[in-house]
Amino acid sequence: MQRDAFDLGKELRNHTVGFKLYPPLWNEFDIPIEIMNQLNWKEHKFLNALGNDFSSEVKNLPNNKGGIYLFIIKSNVLPEISEYLAYIGRVQLTDSHNFRVRCKKYFREYLNDTERPKITTMLEFFKHNLYLRYAEIEDNELIVELESKLINSLIPPFNDLIPEKRIRDAVKAF
Repeated sequence: MQRDAFDLGKELRNHTVGFKLYPPLWNEFDIPIEIMNQLNWKEHKFLNALGNDFSSEVKNLPNNKGGIYLFIIKSNVLPEISEYLAYIGRVQLTDSHNFRVRCKKYFREYLNDTERPKITTMLEFFKHNLYLRYAEIEDNELIVELESKLINSLIPPFNDLIPEKRIRDAVKAF
């Protein structure tokens, strides 16, 4: 079906995401490269082909691990080149918290679109191109530190909270 310019323009505006690319913040990232190189990142498509449920891989995420996860939006136009970091999150391992529980919560938030508007938008507009990339980490303190420093350095567009006050204030001001 051919879309007219007006409809295409509305859709393009709805799918516009602002990225902040600021190398001086990248240079402040001070987690040792040895730790970053030890992370074994795994990746799965987040939702099924219809976009109405999790992919089978996400349904089977570890329920006994914590770590860091990223939501990545991927285009198949230039595979492995056109990937966009959308969100960074963490899951600390507790008796009631793990990767599987945390990721299922995002889908519930999407279905109840009043909870977290940015998450709802990310899933609504990019659900067919959304991937979950995650690294299992044993140390809950490292999980918290790594998430904070990654968000402060990369400022993903769908993260609401920027941990460091000076960066958060700068983002809000402009």
